[in-house]
Amino acid sequence: MRTTILSVFNTKIRFSTLAKLICLIGALALTSCSGDDPKVIHDTNRYASLILIVEKPEFVEQIQSSIVPGDIYTGAGIAHSNALSHPFITVADYLSNDISLDDLKPFLLPASDYQVSLTDVSVIENKYYDELKCTVKSDRLLKTNSDIADRFFSKDVAYGFYPRLTIAYLKPGTGKKYLSAQPSEPITTTGVQFVYSFYDKLGIQQEVAF
Repeated sequence: MRTTILSVFNTKIRFSTLAKLICLIGALALTSCSGDDPKVIHDTNRYASLILIVEKPEFVEQIQSSIVPGDIYTGAGIAHSNALSHPFITVADYLSNDISLDDLKPFLLPASDYQVSLTDVSVIENKYYDELKCTVKSDRLLKTNSDIADRFFSKDVAYGFYPRLTIAYLKPGTGKKYLSAQPSEPITTTGVQFVYSFYDKLGIQQEVAF
């Protein structure tokens, strides 16, 4: 009897360890992370997201005008690909496509009420593209994200919310070329309008500005 119980006990330990290892490998396979930036998810799920288009500071315009056209990423896998024309801040990501604008609007202030500070320029790298971005500082934006994430169980809760202004999507490995330009002091800009991106029942991406 002692041998049988011990065998079962050892089997349970091995199974528990194996299960944890499988979960860890699965989590790593779904995510890619650079520095203290949010993990970039690349899986078969398609999420809705909410962005805030902001007034384009001259500093951002200068960076964008320096980008070599051949470095610009034009492939699939990104929403709001017109960052060069309209730099934006992601307000909430990884949302269910079942969430409607009417569900979100009670959590939002008028776009112009979001005044944010832009600090350092950095890049999020993954095998698909580089995202050139500025770090964003805004307590109001943090609260809005927290309210939405808590209400709708956004994966921002699990992966963390690191506000950033997207300057451009670039081909893998090219983002570092544009890090020499750094602001000498925080730059202030203001929201212009929101854009909600989601996938309809046919799997077609839709964007609604409001």
